[in-house]
Amino acid sequence: MKLYIVICNIQKFHNVRALLLTAAAFGCHEVLLVGQTKNKDRDLFPPQFEEAMKRGLIRLQHFAKWSECLAHIVYNSIYLIGVEIDDKSHVLDENFFRRNEELLGQKQNIAILMGNEGQGIHPKHLQECKFLVRIPQYGVGTASLNVNVALNVVLYRFHLWMRGLSQS
Repeated sequence: MKLYIVICNIQKFHNVRALLLTAAAFGCHEVLLVGQTKNKDRDLFPPQFEEAMKRGLIRLQHFAKWSECLAHIVYNSIYLIGVEIDDKSHVLDENFFRRNEELLGQKQNIAILMGNEGQGIHPKHLQECKFLVRIPQYGVGTASLNVNVALNVVLYRFHLWMRGLSQS
């Protein structure tokens, strides 16, 4: 199973860099980067990410528009999961992946789409997600987690599930 990260509509430069590092740290197959033209003259790619690309450990596809990224997702039969606080979202608890194993275990390619720091996933992008998840919060003080923190939680849960599949 190949794991992809979709970075689209993320505004803050340091969040994009952090998401790239997280993708590399969790062994993602490929990052699908949409837009980011305002950061093209900045040092967007951390050295560790560039090194991982050079070593063939992770790939990067850059798309000017969401429609191009979506065409890539469809062409490669990538199952798109959005991380969003929404009425349709499933709680990403310790048993989420196991409960949905029958569906997700059949997929060869899974992509995780994170929402914008303020507005979440754009409605146009949200409708393309096959599944939505949300991270439960047990305290008070914030409406949502930082986008990179949230991605780390999702990828950690995903890898725990994958480890269980490979051991069974």
